[in-house]
Amino acid sequence: MPLSALRGWALAVLAALTPAERSRPYAVLQKQNLVLLGSILSALLLTIVLVAVCVYKPVRRR
Repeated sequence: MPLSALRGWALAVLAALTPAERSRPYAVLQKQNLVLLGSILSALLLTIVLVAVCVYKPVRRR
């Protein structure tokens, strides 16, 4: 019985939400996608710089 009451409460909360509030999680996901893209691009840039340093100034062997 408590499970059906909880389900009814959840449905009432969802019905009370406006469409803008329902779409808010998607905006959060879009920001996460931007963070992921920034992380990938920064890792790529770091790799390019590291390769450039190794090519133009190789580690000297003794």
